[in-house]
Amino acid sequence: MIQDVFIIGANGNVGSKLVRQIFEKGDTDPDLHENPTRVVGLSSISSIIYDPHGLSKKRCYEFSNSRDNESRYALNDLLEIVRKNPSDGKLTFVDVTTSREPMRDFHLQVIHKTPYGIVTSNKNPITMVDSESFRDLVKHTKRYGFRCSVMAGANAIDEIKDFMDLGDHVRRIRGCFSGTLGYICSGLQLGRPFSGIVKEAKERGYTEPHPAEDLSGIDAAKKILILARTAGIPVDMGDVLITPFIEEEFLKERDVEKFMTRLPELDERFLRETNALEARGEVLRYVAQLSYDGKKPLLTVGPSRELKDSQLGILNKTANKIVIHTDIYTSENPCIIEAPGAGLELTAQNVRRDLLQQIRERTINYSNGS
Repeated sequence: MIQDVFIIGANGNVGSKLVRQIFEKGDTDPDLHENPTRVVGLSSISSIIYDPHGLSKKRCYEFSNSRDNESRYALNDLLEIVRKNPSDGKLTFVDVTTSREPMRDFHLQVIHKTPYGIVTSNKNPITMVDSESFRDLVKHTKRYGFRCSVMAGANAIDEIKDFMDLGDHVRRIRGCFSGTLGYICSGLQLGRPFSGIVKEAKERGYTEPHPAEDLSGIDAAKKILILARTAGIPVDMGDVLITPFIEEEFLKERDVEKFMTRLPELDERFLRETNALEARGEVLRYVAQLSYDGKKPLLTVGPSRELKDSQLGILNKTANKIVIHTDIYTSENPCIIEAPGAGLELTAQNVRRDLLQQIRERTINYSNGS
């Protein structure tokens, strides 16, 4: 069976890597795969190309390297194009954008009103819906894949899904989910000035275009919300208590250049705090947590003092880690998942892993090895 894919955001950072991986890793080659991939559609903010018989490698590369102008189209245009000229394979849309309300509505429409599937690395659609709508989306395990919304697609979501099916209730989650903030904390630990670390992280592409998005803690809050909901807990964004990494007065500055020029004001404060932690054998980390007060779930994200040799204290640079306690995986023997917290190649590969899960009659060609 052919798996057709329509990649939304194909000329973005993750999208362009995904396009190249699909061709370079042989996903489209029927001699390597019993269930080959066929790229039938690509879209950016301003452009759409579609061919139900498949787009050529050359055409896909040209599109993924293109740059957008200011014009936009409605996401429903994608559905109309596909409906009018359907492919003969199983079609899955891939959302590698950061779009908010329009993409939320698109996800809901695809799952509720079409036979198509979705794989997403975009956290917004599944954090902007209420908990009931979240469950309604993700219960379609052969049509909706969202592993890449947390830890660049490491196994956190799949593990928690399995715990749910096995009746092994999640009792606690602690984790560092922001590769950006992990990189900053590691730099502070080395005695480097806060402003210089943020500048370097931005130049390396570790931060959002405006670093305030990372430093606000909103990204980590979305991830702990997704994990809690995956564990069957009916919570919403308003239930997450967020303590930003830096003071609110800085986060209010929407001009990126002005924001960056103000950051040196925080250098002395962070140096003083880091030295005090070092004297106690502790380090600063940005931690997201799910715990319980009796039967009430508590979700928090914020700066945390961790022992240097603790599970989260030993993290370095952009690495992410999650520590999960369940009925079986107790505090003495928790489930621990660690993975690189940043990386376009990694995210693109894990999007492809989610696509594999949607192939109902998937077979593995063991001759496709080295």
